[in-house]
Amino acid sequence: MKEKLNLKTLGLIFVGILVLMSIGYCGGYLYTKYKGKADNIISDKNQGTVEITKKDNSNLSIFNNTYYNYNFEFPSDWIHNTTTSEYEDDPITSNQVTDMHTSNGEFVQVMTWNNDQEDLSLLEWYEKYDTTHTILDNPPTNTNAEIAGLNTIFLYRPTLQAPADITVIFDKDGTIFRLWYVANESGVDYEDFLHLLQTFEFNGQVTSDQIPEVTRESLK
Repeated sequence: MKEKLNLKTLGLIFVGILVLMSIGYCGGYLYTKYKGKADNIISDKNQGTVEITKKDNSNLSIFNNTYYNYNFEFPSDWIHNTTTSEYEDDPITSNQVTDMHTSNGEFVQVMTWNNDQEDLSLLEWYEKYDTTHTILDNPPTNTNAEIAGLNTIFLYRPTLQAPADITVIFDKDGTIFRLWYVANESGVDYEDFLHLLQTFEFNGQVTSDQIPEVTRESLK
């Protein structure tokens, strides 16, 4: 009886050892597979950098980014999420992205891109990194707008096979800002996007804006 019991105990111990070895092997495999990617991410600037406050007596909220020192107003019922990635060996992908989904099904995105190492002009940056995102028959040759007092590229792409969209690109202190609006529902939220552009400021400073006219009809 004791011999059977001992054999049973030894069998359980052996199975336990096999389970632990399997867990260790899988853990080592996953660590080896993803270690490079995990180690490559060196910081997350999103933590504590975004503050949302409700504007008094209004259906608007104020989006305040304390890292890049900008703010703008947007409808309080928009759903928003901000993520940040910074990669040690690829400064171009070091960026912060805020995705905003409107209550009507349209989309706004605010992106920042590090430009301090390459120091590209707006047009150089657009030609190198954004032409595939915003394909135009006649790409811009000069800045054509002004947001937050800064020279700006304003790109309007009318409805063809995809929804109309607007891309706004400007530079501030070595950072490229790209604001993107997608008129999924015939431009129903364009006026709110326009208000976002008009209230986009750095350090709370009120500045002038020059924004090309886009009609709601042209977004349908």
